[in-house]
Amino acid sequence: MRTSSRFLVLATFFAIAGAVFQVPSAFGQAGAPGGAEEKKEVTIFNLKHASSASVVKLWSNLYQGEEFRGAKLISDERTNSVFVRAPRDQIDEITAILEAFDRPGAASQQAGNVPAGNVPAGNVPGDPNAVLGPLPGKGRDWQRQYAWPAANQSPEFQQYEQQARAAAQAYREQLAATPKDEKRLGELKAELQGAVHSAFHARQTAQRSQVAAMRKRLEEIESNISSRIQRADEIIQRRIEELLDPQRAWESPDDTQPSISKPHTDGPIAGTQRFNPIGWMTDIPTALTHAKKSRQPVLAYFQMSGSAPCRRMEDELLASPVIQRILSESFVTVVVDLNDAATAREYRVRAVPLCIVFSAAGPVLSRTEGLPVAAEFELMLKSAAAKSALDLTREGTAAEQAALTPTTIGFGLGFDPRKDLLIAENTVLTAKAALVEAQVEVEAVEADLARAETLYKAGNVPDKFIGDARVEAKRKVAMLYRARAELTGKERLLDLAKEQLASQIKLAEFELEHAKAQLELVLKEEARTKRLIESKSVSQAEYDKVLAETRAARANYDRAQARLDILHKALPGAKPADESASPRVPTTTTPGTPGKAQE
Repeated sequence: MRTSSRFLVLATFFAIAGAVFQVPSAFGQAGAPGGAEEKKEVTIFNLKHASSASVVKLWSNLYQGEEFRGAKLISDERTNSVFVRAPRDQIDEITAILEAFDRPGAASQQAGNVPAGNVPAGNVPGDPNAVLGPLPGKGRDWQRQYAWPAANQSPEFQQYEQQARAAAQAYREQLAATPKDEKRLGELKAELQGAVHSAFHARQTAQRSQVAAMRKRLEEIESNISSRIQRADEIIQRRIEELLDPQRAWESPDDTQPSISKPHTDGPIAGTQRFNPIGWMTDIPTALTHAKKSRQPVLAYFQMSGSAPCRRMEDELLASPVIQRILSESFVTVVVDLNDAATAREYRVRAVPLCIVFSAAGPVLSRTEGLPVAAEFELMLKSAAAKSALDLTREGTAAEQAALTPTTIGFGLGFDPRKDLLIAENTVLTAKAALVEAQVEVEAVEADLARAETLYKAGNVPDKFIGDARVEAKRKVAMLYRARAELTGKERLLDLAKEQLASQIKLAEFELEHAKAQLELVLKEEARTKRLIESKSVSQAEYDKVLAETRAARANYDRAQARLDILHKALPGAKPADESASPRVPTTTTPGTPGKAQE
């Protein structure tokens, strides 16, 4: 009987080991040059507390096989062991992770945290309702870490959470002390209850803020989808031209689905050769240094060789002519190879592809994990470029700010009221088009609802059908109200832009009057100095100084007049500036020095 049992154990081991070695070659060839498989070892890890199936399931959810650089784990539920096949330099790291999964006391910790062995998956890939078995130390702490990461980073929540942990630790120590101080125990318990209560409400507040941000993002996406209708012909034609472009090598339908049997063997740089014209760098610090000089934001693209989503990112987005144009005009671009574990830890990479946009000043502007939608990715790039430009403008030096006078503002050294007016007019036109589109959609959905009501009364459709139709009608009506509100807001901004332009024109007129008065004073001083130098009462140097002041005053007047003319041209229907309406400038010939030719 013992011999038979040993035979079964050995047979099971060789069967599983054989399965490990028969895994598709994508796990070994993805990162190896020329498709050569990296040398790997097989290790058996015996679990004491957690089940092997749950550990492998959790590993799969966290690292998804190929994302952990070719490591493969197989569960042997009969012996509660995990067979690990991985490169030699990864064995120690994987063993440490498995030991963390199999901590002592895991069953008791699990029972106090989550019901019936279920671990909340949060935003970790995989089925959030899957039964993962008695995993160690997960449960609510796992949910706090993954389900609401922004809420967990709230300073208020972290402060109250630390207070609660400290109070709980002090309570346990006091409870174990001899003799027990009941008064102190009561104080610590009250302190613990207060801290947990405050932490709960702090997380609730942070989560509500997250929900509001998500709702706003959904509205932006919905608005972007609606706006694409206006450019439908352009988008369709552009896509047709891309498909017919002989320079593009399109995949067959069978190649569009990710498959580990068809690994993408290009390395990180070789895989990006298809969009080389953008000029990708390979080092983030160097890219940031270049960005400070060029005053452009940095797009850091983190990719992993052999990753199907990364290949789609490169083929469908980064190779797009529209995206390439945006990146080449507005960004410093850098591609980062994530086969280095240190880099992944430094930038907290949880999924690939990952795109991080840094401003020219250094701070992170946006972070996009996973394969984004093309329209959203394009919108994100444009928004990041605009925000980076705004940040650089706000960080202008004191000398630059001092140079922004009402005269220089109109010549592109500050904001341009004419451009603001043009933008406001265009946004009003766009808002009007969106309102018309919303009205058309409301009329269509009301007609559909009327037909649905008729069918429902006749008993031809179920309750869910009519319920969905009513909800859709209400949603379209809400979009109509939103479009009207948007138009009202844009029209108010247009009125504000007109008022701002009018005030700039008035200010320019004051500047011109002031420049005229200054020029008249300087001309009088010039005439007086001329008489004094003829009588040899002043030196030649003093007279030259007066001549320089005269030239500066005349240039200042000409500049003020030109700025006023430019601002007048921006008014709708404005006629060319009437020279007779401008202040009359005294004209005199600028005399030279006695005994020299006149200037």
